[in-house]
Amino acid sequence: MKRTVLVAVIALASVLAFTNVHSDAEMVEATSQISGVTVFMDAGLVKRAATADVKAGYSLVKVSGLPRWVSSNNTIVRGSGDFTLISTEFRTLWKKDAPTKQIETLLKEKDELLAKLEEHSITLKVLEQEESVYKSLAPSAISANELPDELKQLSAEDSQKLLDTVEKGLTSVYERKLENDIAVR
Repeated sequence: MKRTVLVAVIALASVLAFTNVHSDAEMVEATSQISGVTVFMDAGLVKRAATADVKAGYSLVKVSGLPRWVSSNNTIVRGSGDFTLISTEFRTLWKKDAPTKQIETLLKEKDELLAKLEEHSITLKVLEQEESVYKSLAPSAISANELPDELKQLSAEDSQKLLDTVEKGLTSVYERKLENDIAVR
């Protein structure tokens, strides 16, 4: 059954008008079109009409195609046909524009930088753990009383090799930390 909903709009706006009648209501979409315009000295009246097929029972009629500045304060909703209009509800639904190429590029760059920062953070944690291991082997970190028996039994040559390994290891860690920091900048 055809029903006509007449919407009188006195301002310019973008909102969707809903007649919300029941939670079990069937959704029916109707696009409004201008059916008349009256210009006054201080205002204008734009009449819009939307037609929808509604079945017996509760229906929710979603009227779209309204201008941007429509609000419940400047809109009158009327219906004609064999039905009862129970209520009206207005909701502003802004259409999200697709991102421009520039925004897409910036978002991609942001994601790449965040991934790079995460990689930097993980690398830094690994290097700090390596540094901790090498420092724990350095004689300056161990007092003579805490020296494990294995290290007490090292010959002078083996002790020197251990010191060289610690020095090379720490140097390598510091160089990689520096490279990691430079790579992020």
